Amino acid sequence: MKPLFLIGNKRSGTSHLVQLLNLHPNVFVTHESDMVWLLYQLSRGERPRAHPWDGPAGLNATMRDCRDLLDALPPSWDVAEQFERLQLHLMKTRRGFDRDLHWLGDKKSVQQADPQLQPFVDAHFPGARFIHMTRHPRAVVASMVKAGRQWQVPVPYWREGAEHILERWIEHERWALAVDGPVLRLRFEDLCADPAGAMRRAFQFLDVDNTTALEREAAAMTKPDPDRKHADFALPPSADAEKLMQRYDYRIDA
Repeated sequence: MKPLFLIGNKRSGTSHLVQLLNLHPNVFVTHESDMVWLLYQLSRGERPRAHPWDGPAGLNATMRDCRDLLDALPPSWDVAEQFERLQLHLMKTRRGFDRDLHWLGDKKSVQQADPQLQPFVDAHFPGARFIHMTRHPRAVVASMVKAGRQWQVPVPYWREGAEHILERWIEHERWALAVDGPVLRLRFEDLCADPAGAMRRAFQFLDVDNTTALEREAAAMTKPDPDRKHADFALPPSADAEKLMQRYDYRIDA
């Protein structure tokens, strides 16, 4: 099995991408297990805590569901081996199935591109591949602002206003662009417009077989224009954001 990590910004469509990737029998990606961040802290002898730019829900759930395995860690343990062991445990306990896996990964878009963690990832997961999902910042920021108001325990900076959220979007996109490794870059808008084509690219990137049945199922699960509901949101002006938008071929006035 090889590790697969989803990177970029939160609220960028990665949850939907995980659902589509997990249609394939040779792929499984956990939904925000925080596993790399957890193992990074444990390897340093630190008490696990939430990532500075993330909420605590994923980490807390993983520590609860893997408590017995974590308590049984030997004094000397291998990071990649424990990553596989713990992720397989989550797959079986949360999803109730076993698979002939080629790829095993996690969706923690910000954490896994964090420059603080990159040397750790490079050292322990040399065969890793990355999928970088982007989404127009208008939709990302609008979604975070809304979640910051409505969610009981949102990511802390989502309550700090659109301008600050946009600054974090810029920073996290820069982190993802700096990741050194095999990276497939997908726009959420393209995935929604042509799910069959996008997943064909994704499975080709992972060197696993694609089928017409997988493409049909991906298309049936995908809404064609999820950004429409954010069309009236006023994105704060930012020259740095506009540069990234141009790089991703997003219309600034869209």
